[in-house]
Amino acid sequence: VCSWKGTASYYTLEVNGKTNPDAAWTYPDPKPAASNIAGYIAFWRGVVVES
Repeated sequence: VCSWKGTASYYTLEVNGKTNPDAAWTYPDPKPAASNIAGYIAFWRGVVVES
């Protein structure tokens, strides 16, 4: 729990049979000071998002 962002939800990613635990996270209900991050997902370094 972050004192100013709130509680994060973490996601484990699996690509090509390799598991990357807690590689993505979001704050589904951020505290007011961090309301600008609502609806975003962050990714750990080494994660590449391709379209």
